Amino acid sequence: MHAFWAALLAWVVILILLAVSLLLLRRQIIKFLFANFTKVLMTDNYVENLAEMYAVIFKLTPQLLLECELRSATGKSLERPFGTALRFSKWEYLFFNPVYLARMPLADGLSAGTDVVI
Repeated sequence: MHAFWAALLAWVVILILLAVSLLLLRRQIIKFLFANFTKVLMTDNYVENLAEMYAVIFKLTPQLLLECELRSATGKSLERPFGTALRFSKWEYLFFNPVYLARMPLADGLSAGTDVVI
């Protein structure tokens, strides 16, 4: 039982020393990690760059990204049993502004008033 308490005390001392060293060296550790990360990010090739993958993920949905990967791997179009995955707007979402229908535009040859009022 005495060995258990000695081992527990050793672990506690190690954890305290580790916490103190992390607190004292946190700025250097963060600087080292970010310097390496930004170096890799700025010097990697286009096909390996993480920043490019970040941009692609926000442009494409995960489904479209997966389909692009499948098409690039096989070189063929995907077979879809039920048509496209794109969502088209429904007629209920189309709104017309009646202001544009109330007054017709000027006929050809007539000049529009361009007076400036201050």
